[in-house]
Amino acid sequence: MIGVFLLVLPSFIKSNHNLKTFLTNLSIWVSLILIILSLYYLFKLFS
Repeated sequence: MIGVFLLVLPSFIKSNHNLKTFLTNLSIWVSLILIILSLYYLFKLFS
């Protein structure tokens, strides 16, 4: 996951020049990370 973050980070910073776009993209990434972590803990809990 950290590797993907490091690969995506330069293009993420380059494509987010204004604040509104940056906050929108940041909220999408945070949502995806929360969903992935929630699924991980759910599978770990039931196994």
